Amino acid sequence: MHSFALPTAYASSHTVGWAFYNSIRYFLSFRLYDKSAPQAYAFALGACTGTSVALAICRFAIGFITFKPQRARVDLVSPVLAYLSSLLLLIPAVVNLVLVTTTKRSNDLQFNVLHRCRLDVDVVWSITRRICEPPESRWPAWAVLAAVRFLLTLSLLVRVSSPCRSDVLTSSLSDRLSHFVKNKTLPTLSSTSSPRFYFRWSLHGSALT
Repeated sequence: MHSFALPTAYASSHTVGWAFYNSIRYFLSFRLYDKSAPQAYAFALGACTGTSVALAICRFAIGFITFKPQRARVDLVSPVLAYLSSLLLLIPAVVNLVLVTTTKRSNDLQFNVLHRCRLDVDVVWSITRRICEPPESRWPAWAVLAAVRFLLTLSLLVRVSSPCRSDVLTSSLSDRLSHFVKNKTLPTLSSTSSPRFYFRWSLHGSALT
């Protein structure tokens, strides 16, 4: 498990940094929209990634709990926080992939991807104060950027969550093994070490001779 610690730490820091960047960009774009529908997208996605950051910070903070009675709860809660944080970061990538397709026919020029002045990895936060008329041939580039963002986000989250899943399985197997040893081995030792056991064994040996 130690061999995964350093790569996982880098992946986790990049994930939190990317989620934090997403939150800033979404909330900044919220002020640029005039209509409620694009504002709702910007606010919802910003809240989504912001919550992802908060959950990641909570998971990092509870990792410092070393009090033994609470450690078992931490080991259960930490993977849950990791999965929820990852899910909330993946949702905007999925929504963006859908919006790239649906907004190219939108009547709202502020929300129409074909009226963006520059390419970006997100339709919502790429709004500017100007509305441009780029050629429609740029739409495939938007689709490619959205797909690449989704795949990179997904691969990063899989890399972060895999050690968490492995830790949960290892902890579960360890608990079951210790429970088995405690329930099976100790009674056997206590029964074979009792005077009654040695008495029966000696009688049985005498009968055989």
